[in-house]
Amino acid sequence: MSCMNAVDTNVLVYLHDTRDPAKQAQAAALVMSLADGVLLWQVACEYVAAVRNIVEAKTAPVAASRLRGTADSAALDFILGCPHYRGRA
Repeated sequence: MSCMNAVDTNVLVYLHDTRDPAKQAQAAALVMSLADGVLLWQVACEYVAAVRNIVEAKTAPVAASRLRGTADSAALDFILGCPHYRGRA
């Protein structure tokens, strides 16, 4: 049986929110330690909406760029709508 480890929106927000360094460090450790981690499209959309209000990512393209960098550095697979399709963002 296989299992996927999906990253929650809040973890990604904490990862980029510098207002609480302790939460930021915990989020970074969690994301970087995931084996077979995935980033669901819904979480990506929620992240872009959320970080535009709290970090220096005031536009959707800037927020999306930050998320892409996180996904690439943590080697997260980006799942586009269907759990059977796994592709890189």
